[in-house]
Amino acid sequence: MDTVLARAVEVCPEKLFVRRTKNLTQGLVSGYAATQQIATHKRKYHMKTSAVNLEVMKEFGVAGFEAARSLGELNLRTWEKLVEKQTETFGLFVDAGIEMVKATTEVKEVKELVNAEMAVAKQFGENLVVKGREALQVTNDARDDYRSWAEQGVEIFTKQVSKSAKAA
Repeated sequence: MDTVLARAVEVCPEKLFVRRTKNLTQGLVSGYAATQQIATHKRKYHMKTSAVNLEVMKEFGVAGFEAARSLGELNLRTWEKLVEKQTETFGLFVDAGIEMVKATTEVKEVKELVNAEMAVAKQFGENLVVKGREALQVTNDARDDYRSWAEQGVEIFTKQVSKSAKAA
């Protein structure tokens, strides 16, 4: 840069050099001012964008936490219902076993024992089918609950994305 300036002094007359230097200086000052304005605008815009981005991230985080919490509650309710049905089914096995022991101890003849065992088995089978249908209903309800949860999640996500797109 110094060599360019020295050469300009040698080549140009003094007045011309001063005028060009003055014009160059004014150009640099106005260019610097324009650069500062752009930088200030970018900082303001960046600050606004950062604040908006942080707000959007916060909203997504809150929505995600709420979705995870509701999923946990849904899982817990479903688990409790299924365990209840399993316990009831296990109770059917125990009751059928007790009836078989009773029939074995009370009946004197083999034909009566076979008839009693068949009656217990028939009752046990019917009760087992009922409990199976109840468990199937629990799983169908759980499926519907999970589907509803997923649809709500997609709806909330879509609202969040469109809201953040409008803010940006």
